[in-house]
Amino acid sequence: MEQFDEVDMYSGLAAMHWSAYDDPSWDHDFYKQVVEQAGGLALDVACGAGRLLRSYLHAGLTVEGVDSSADMLAICRQKAEADGLSPVLYCQPMQELNLPKRYDCIYVPCGSWTCVVGRDNALQALRRFHEHLRPGGV
Repeated sequence: MEQFDEVDMYSGLAAMHWSAYDDPSWDHDFYKQVVEQAGGLALDVACGAGRLLRSYLHAGLTVEGVDSSADMLAICRQKAEADGLSPVLYCQPMQELNLPKRYDCIYVPCGSWTCVVGRDNALQALRRFHEHLRPGGV
């Protein structure tokens, strides 16, 4: 059985396809409320082209992004800079998260959690999230 490679799934032409899905309306308010209630610094895991991240930055929230696809992050940066934003972005798989900061809120929007294949990878991602949360974080 061939191994699923999430980086390949969101690279090149596929990155351009996924970045066209830019409507944050259906889950925007839910995650925004979570980030606002947590206060402080939030991390958008699997941020892709920044569908939610850019909107939250415009709203004055402090949000950083991480994604395993350099191509998706390049699109995110390009769209953000066109809007006058300078997002902090990291290129890492969620199960290997190793960032220099701790967060008050970590969220994985839009079904991106389904890209994690296998129980071991899922548990490792959750462990990495826990390691990157500040005490009392969500």
